[in-house]
This record gives sequence, C-alpha cells and structure tokens, in this order.
Amino acid sequence: MGLFSAILAFALALMAVYGMFVRQVEKDVQLTAQTVSIAYDDMDSIFDLSRYATEGLRITLIDPVGAVLYESGEDADAMVNQSELPEVRSALETGVGQSMRPAEDTDENKYYYAMRLRDGNILRVSMASSNMFSLFLKAYSGWAIFIISVVIVLSVAVATLITRRMVAPLKSLAAEIDTVDLSPRSGRVYRELLPFIRELRQNRREKDRLAAERLHMAELWRTYSMDISHELKTPLTSISGYAEIMKDGTVDPETGKRFSEAIYREAQRMRSLINDVLYQAKMESDVPDTLEQVDMLREARECADALSFEASARNVAVQVEGESWQLMADHEWIDSIYINLIANAIHYNVPNGSVQVRVYPSFVEVSDTGIGIPQEDIPHLFERFYRVDKSRSRETGGTGLGLPIVKTIADRYGATIRVDSAMGRGTTIRIDFPQP
Repeated sequence: MGLFSAILAFALALMAVYGMFVRQVEKDVQLTAQTVSIAYDDMDSIFDLSRYATEGLRITLIDPVGAVLYESGEDADAMVNQSELPEVRSALETGVGQSMRPAEDTDENKYYYAMRLRDGNILRVSMASSNMFSLFLKAYSGWAIFIISVVIVLSVAVATLITRRMVAPLKSLAAEIDTVDLSPRSGRVYRELLPFIRELRQNRREKDRLAAERLHMAELWRTYSMDISHELKTPLTSISGYAEIMKDGTVDPETGKRFSEAIYREAQRMRSLINDVLYQAKMESDVPDTLEQVDMLREARECADALSFEASARNVAVQVEGESWQLMADHEWIDSIYINLIANAIHYNVPNGSVQVRVYPSFVEVSDTGIGIPQEDIPHLFERFYRVDKSRSRETGGTGLGLPIVKTIADRYGATIRVDSAMGRGTTIRIDFPQP
C-alpha cells in the first residue's frame, strides 16, 4: 500500500507539473503572437518576422486562402495549404484559434496559436512542448531513475520480509488454533486478536458440526433407501411368485382364489408402505402447517370411531376418556398421531383385549392389553422400518413407519414421547405437549 501510494502521488504530481508546463507554453505563445501582431503593421517586409522567431518557437504567416507566405523554420513554398488546420480555420472564422498535436519529426507535442491580422492574413506562432513521458525523462536523469528503481525494489523486498516475520506467528497460531492457550499470560497471542481467534474457533466448530450432520444425513438416506428397497422387495417377490404360478392357467379355482387374495394383500402392503413414505416426506419438508385450534378429545373420539370396524374384526374394545382441550396445530398431523397409535394398539393386542385412550390437558396417552415390547427394543421403536415382531408385523400389514411418523409430528410441535411396556402386560405410549 505504501508503494502504491508513492507511485500514485508521484503520478498525480507529474500530471500537475505537466499541466502547469502546458499552460505556461500556451501563455508564452499567445504573448508572442500578440507582440508580433502589434509590430506587424510597422514592418517593411514580412521577412522582418524572423526577428521574433527563436529556437523552438516558429512564426508563420498565412494568407486568407491558406497559402504560406512566410515560415521561420521551413521553406514556405514547399509547405502545403494550411486552411484546413483547426487553428487556421478557427482564426479565419472567429479571429483567433489554437490547437495542440504531435510534432511530425520528434516525440514532442506542438502548441499552435493563430490570430487574424488587419490585412486579413493569419499570424501563427507555434512552440514545441515535451509530452509527459519526455518531461519525466528530462526532469530525472538516468541515475535518478536507476536509484528510484533500486529503492522501489529494496522497499518491496524489505516490506515482504517484514510482513512474513509479522505473519509467521499468526500462521503458527492458525495451525494450532484449536489447542493454543489463549490466556493473557501465555504470551502466544496478541491481546487484540483474542476476539478474532475465539470467533475463528467457533466458526470452525460450526463447520465441523455441519459436516458431521451432512455425513450423518447421507448415511441415514443411504440406510433409508436400502430399507425401502428391502421392504418393497418382499411383497414384490410374493406377487411375482403367485403370478408366475397362475399365468399358465393350471391352478384350480380354489387355489387361484387363495393366490389372488394373497396378491391383493401384498399389493395393499406396498400401497400402505408407499403412502407412509410419501406422508413422512411431506412432514419433513419445509411446507408450513395449516394451524388451527384442534379439540384434542373430540379428535381422539373421531379417530377411534374410524377404526371401530377394524377393532371389532379383531375383537378389541376401544375406549376414549378425558377432558376437552385445545391445541394450535395442523388437523391432519394430529389425526395421524391418533390413527397410528390406536391402530398399533389394536393390531398388537390379544383376543378380547382393550385399548384405553386418555386425553387430558397437555398430554395424550394410549394403552393396550397387548403382547408388549421387550425392553431392549423400546429405544428402537421410532426408527424407520424397525419391527419388534417382524413376522406378526407383516401379518397385520404394518409398514414399520407408523411410530416414526408419530415421532416426527411430536418433534414438530416440541412434544416428548414416553413408552412403558413389558412382555405380556401391554404397552402405554404417552405424548406430552408443551404448556401453552
């Protein structure tokens, strides 16, 4: 930055000096032209104009049609018509004209000033002026430029060395930023850098956490995909096997009916599985809930009534009791909680068993008199496709997604789930919602 500032300052200074130099040239040329124009009327011959010409300053006399009558620096007869040059054209039209353009035989610029005399002729005075680069070379000798270049190179080298020495502790610190002692007594860190280093540590921990979460989600998705494939493979294998036997038409009507029922049952299992997968994907999306006041007791009774036919078919009694209370929630999600919990309590019950649904302010509880759950399986109940009794789950049409759906909805509303169960004495699942 220091080098850049020095170069910029030098360039601006050079531009300022050059501007002053050009203005001075313009002033000198105009003053000369005015002096010559005053003396012109008293001259015996146009060749008397040579008295005012000097080295670097030329005087030209041009007639109204552009022919050169006199030129102090060249042969006038050899010069081309000057009427189209900007300073001459302007002088013919307005009385004065000026312009600047590069010289033909040197690397300098020439400033021209022309004015119309009383006899109609045009007097033009021109002076060579150095361009900015030439002015720089004239102002600074070769040795000066060499010294400046050496100083610049040495400055860059020294600045680089100093910067590396200053940054070296920071690089060392960066390599061990997670373990370095940040206490003031350690002397390892500038006090002013402590907030910055703490922020870096926090950012690194956050990045590590996000990376771990991404890996975890990728692993979950891989496992989820494999589980779905496995769950779909079983009913597809059964359907394919039954269909292969039936395609030849050699199966008797009774066996064909039994096979058709099996195919229908497996197709229904696939349909339930796909519906549950799509339903859970919908819940885990960013689509906002349609919130409304839900009467939790009335909702429980309606869901129990919807499952009454299934309960009667399995000879299981379902009873709902409690107090009416309101929860701000999505009606569809609350229905899903009740349907899954009550359906599980019916499916995994015993003949002549019962299901008790208790609804009181801030919690919902579903108990059954069913087969129960081993203690070692309870922590895995809410994992996708996990089944305590795999053979019985498939017989009842379970997809292994019912309780994970309940857990996802409970998490959505900040609720907690508790499971109390033992083999042979039934299961109780309780969901506690946050206090309003």
